[in-house]
Amino acid sequence: MSGETYNVIHGGQGVPIKAWTKGVQLEDQAKIQLLNVARLPFVFRWIAAMPDVHWGIGATVGSVIPTKGAIIPAAVGVDIGCGMMAVQTSLNARDLPDNLHGIREAIEERNWKEAQENIEIVAKTLNDYSAQVEQANALLK
Repeated sequence: MSGETYNVIHGGQGVPIKAWTKGVQLEDQAKIQLLNVARLPFVFRWIAAMPDVHWGIGATVGSVIPTKGAIIPAAVGVDIGCGMMAVQTSLNARDLPDNLHGIREAIEERNWKEAQENIEIVAKTLNDYSAQVEQANALLK
């Protein structure tokens, strides 16, 4: 896809944002949210913003946040209960079909220290977002 079909937003830090918003207004709050997410250390290459992008609770609705070494199960939709949930089960690798065995082993062998560091970064970022939302709400009152 050529650069003519989307705008590229650079915030000075983090990955670029490819925004398919030509001819569509991009809310200031949504842009700020996108720039904040773009600074997360595990975002992979860029963030994509679709034409319907708008501010959301958690992450910008209409955005795609590719990650490397991290999973964000409910970045969008937390306000209406959308998303995924991680659930521990009693299943073992031997309980899975042969074609999933390698995937299960790879998950089990994952470097959990790195995952924990990413969780701490996400928690701090969400706390920062929460503070920003509270400040914005105070300004709107």
